[in-house]
Amino acid sequence: MKERSFIFLVIFLVCATVVSAADNVVVIGTGVGKVGTKENVVSIALKNPENVRGVQLQIADQPDWLKADSVMLTSRTDGFMLGYYDAEESLNIILFSTDDDITIGSGAIIDVIYSVSSEAKIGEILKLVSLNTILIDEDGKTLSVQTVNGQFHIQGTAAGVEEADTNVPNRFALEQNFPNPFNPETRIRFSLPKDEFITIEIYNFLGQQIRTLVEEKMKAGVHETAWDGRDGLGRRVSSGVYTCCLHAGEFSATRTMMLVK
Repeated sequence: MKERSFIFLVIFLVCATVVSAADNVVVIGTGVGKVGTKENVVSIALKNPENVRGVQLQIADQPDWLKADSVMLTSRTDGFMLGYYDAEESLNIILFSTDDDITIGSGAIIDVIYSVSSEAKIGEILKLVSLNTILIDEDGKTLSVQTVNGQFHIQGTAAGVEEADTNVPNRFALEQNFPNPFNPETRIRFSLPKDEFITIEIYNFLGQQIRTLVEEKMKAGVHETAWDGRDGLGRRVSSGVYTCCLHAGEFSATRTMMLVK
């Protein structure tokens, strides 16, 4: 998109009038890629209880080992105008339509295609952080929005680089699920520096516990479990935002996940 069009869309979104509404949720997904590789995809999803006409995103990868090679529309944003610019500090993205809306629902609105620097460190987990998010409706009014940050996992072996250390971890950790957003299943990895009794539970957007994935004593090490998008009775749950909670002794951690259909 031409620079003039990009600037016009930025000005339009910044000048929009703020209104109070039910919260929309933008979820920056989880990605994975090897050192020096290209075509690594991170999806950005939107759960919107109201129609959305325009989106402005500013996303930083911390540390800065990623380069956005392209940004692709999805079926939810087909026909939208798209502009993006990968500046030194952040990736800036504009989505806008004069005729169509991102209709009420949930699911990916764009896919960001990243390449990984040859200087990135294997095993490092980068933060994908929202610096600014703006949504507007068909009247040009700004909508209330929450943003869930994402992660990018550096994996694999590059030339002249050894594999990451696979010894027992030195701290408790709950990693971001992958993929995220997901359908129908997602993987959840966690680290235990010592043998410990743990629980991993899933909660819905209202804070109600819907599933216990793990409830047992486990050995020290890096472990992985999965959630298939079902509750404790085996019923498929609706699309939306869910929370994964790990409790291990005095340690606890949570991660936000988004199920899309």
